[in-house]
Amino acid sequence: MCEPFKTWLWGLLGMVLLWPVALFAKTLTIPEGATVGLVLSGGGARGLAHVGVLRVLEAQGIQAQIVTGTSMGSIVGALYASGRSADEIDHIARTMDWHQALSDASPRRDQPYPFRRLESGMSTDFRMSVTKDGIAIPKGAIQGQHLELTLGELFSKDNVPLQFSDLPRSFAAVAADLETGEAVIMNSGDLASAVRASMSIPGAIEPVERDGKMLVDGGIANNMPIDLARKMGADFIIAVDVSSPLKSRDELSSIFGVAAQITAFLVRVNTVEQRANLQAGEILILPALDGFGSADFDLAAPIIDSGLQAALDYFELDVTEIPGLQTLDDSIESGRPVIEFIRIENTSVVADAVLAAQIRQPLGQPFDRQQMDRDLSRLYGLDFFKVVRYTLVEEDGQTGLVVSGVGRETGNSWLKLGLELSDDFEGNGVFGLAASLRIAGLNQYGGTAFARAELGSSPEFELRFLQPITADLAYFIEPSVGYNADSLDIYMEDIQDRPVSEYQKQDIWATLAVGRSIWSGAGEVRVGVTQEQGELSFRGGLDLEQYGLELDDYKDGFYFGQIGWDTLDDLGFPTSGYRWDVKSERHEQTLNAADNFSRMEVEGTLPITLGRNTLLLEADAEVSDSDEAEFVDIPFIGGFLELSGLPPRSRFGRHRVLVRSVFYRQLNKNGPLPFGVPLYFGMSLERGNVWLQRDNISWDNAIGAGSVFLGARTPLGPAYLSYGRTDEGDHSYAIFLGQRFR
Repeated sequence: MCEPFKTWLWGLLGMVLLWPVALFAKTLTIPEGATVGLVLSGGGARGLAHVGVLRVLEAQGIQAQIVTGTSMGSIVGALYASGRSADEIDHIARTMDWHQALSDASPRRDQPYPFRRLESGMSTDFRMSVTKDGIAIPKGAIQGQHLELTLGELFSKDNVPLQFSDLPRSFAAVAADLETGEAVIMNSGDLASAVRASMSIPGAIEPVERDGKMLVDGGIANNMPIDLARKMGADFIIAVDVSSPLKSRDELSSIFGVAAQITAFLVRVNTVEQRANLQAGEILILPALDGFGSADFDLAAPIIDSGLQAALDYFELDVTEIPGLQTLDDSIESGRPVIEFIRIENTSVVADAVLAAQIRQPLGQPFDRQQMDRDLSRLYGLDFFKVVRYTLVEEDGQTGLVVSGVGRETGNSWLKLGLELSDDFEGNGVFGLAASLRIAGLNQYGGTAFARAELGSSPEFELRFLQPITADLAYFIEPSVGYNADSLDIYMEDIQDRPVSEYQKQDIWATLAVGRSIWSGAGEVRVGVTQEQGELSFRGGLDLEQYGLELDDYKDGFYFGQIGWDTLDDLGFPTSGYRWDVKSERHEQTLNAADNFSRMEVEGTLPITLGRNTLLLEADAEVSDSDEAEFVDIPFIGGFLELSGLPPRSRFGRHRVLVRSVFYRQLNKNGPLPFGVPLYFGMSLERGNVWLQRDNISWDNAIGAGSVFLGARTPLGPAYLSYGRTDEGDHSYAIFLGQRFR
């Protein structure tokens, strides 16, 4: 066979063998000189998959000159357009506290200590603004204070806010005009506010006023803006679609599912329309995100990995061909600007001096962003401001810090509801429906009135007025008055399963206290004086006065000193921080007390957390040096985690001691209910008692108890279903709704 013929034959054979491969392989060649446009869709937490895609594109050497994005796509797109590497964006996405960024409340530790104490019994997180026209419904469940701070930090360079004109790549974000529903293109001005507008989910995050328009999440108008990228000059498109799929008929079984489907339908329709704009050979990547929801920010890592795998599959690459994550330097950069002046811009009800006193940036020192973020979080926690922000400015050759506090248009009055329910399914229960009203910022130093009422088994009412007397809000005076009623169920030692008589106890009291916050607001010390009087009335059962037990009306008065510390992150299921409180009372006959005696109250809480597992160690005690005092401040015990197995509040005495260890494990992040309820499994060991005689207090006659329970963080507050048992043989199933760890 001649050589030319042999060469031709082998070439023909190769074409035949390779033809199927050539037919089915993707055409991945980007035309030479093409302007590449990267289009990133919205999808909430699912949009974190964009980050994984970026890492593959960067590894392939593909650089986009034009970037467009909507909602979460606008965040990732803006980071990419600002010149951040894929590894940097990956690091940000995996390490950011998304829960905090998308929360409207300052961390509990940043709220004033008195507010933490006053609202410890209010189990729900939701509150409503009260104005002269009635209850004001917010424009969004989240006003966006922390989101604005987070975006401001992400989209700044050398602590100066980035503008669109500063970006090395052309970028545009899409929002929707809330009045018309039309798409609004944002490609100039401040970058952070544009991204904030693009992701303002209607009803969830408050709309953004920008350029005279009220803007919300762009997903309802143009969720994957391919057409916009073309208008900006892109002639080759790489698009990534992470939008949520429509629900099936079986999933449309509740009002929540139907509402979500309507929104998803609007987004899906315009996303499909945009897909039709793709031309032959252009790239559409669809990460496999089944099982991931738009709120699953706690699952950032697997979502990012899903995006990475989808891009690898598209480009037919192996993961080993992608460089590992770089170890990024999180240290504060050298060359930070030195702050030479601080200026306050304030439209709130409180004096400028209040804002200035909370800013701890020293003059003549480099700017400390982390400290500034903590200061602003603490200021926002005062509830005087709609938003608190800062900017760095250059004036007359000096670098200055401008701190702006924007007052609330709806005022500073807040209504909050609480619910407590305890029942052992045997006719023994406690119920309370509470409402609190806090009116903050009544004068230039932020005087705050607080009213709380509770209806149910133990009615209560109290009024307090907290008045700071220095601009730094450290020193304060607090007068208060209150009323409470309670029932005393009397149990006999040989008949513990039911009470033999019931008495009604009613108290009115008034207190005047002065104090000071300490340890940077983590704690407080106060001293004061209290006057109290009460009455007891027979309600039913055996009248114990016939058996020689005198139950008379009473008066009391005492001086007190109190010191405490509280950095717990949560009162429903705490996982970090700790809390302790010590209060000493001296009851005096000169203050109308029946006897001279002293009383000490101590309590402490320490959570130890590893992953989803928490061990909570708690102890409390109330002990007097007298057994002869009247029925004043009677401690109760009984019920869930209060010697589980006993009926709720079934025993009382003059002295109380209780220690307990509680273990709980979070079973899920987003529970089976439509609104995503975290579930917990737990168990407890408890030991303690109440005693009428101090000499009887001992470990030997304390009661041991334990429980197993299921818990949930519901919209109405923490809820628990438990089975408890004591070492005396008492046992019960119980349901409890309210803050148990407080």
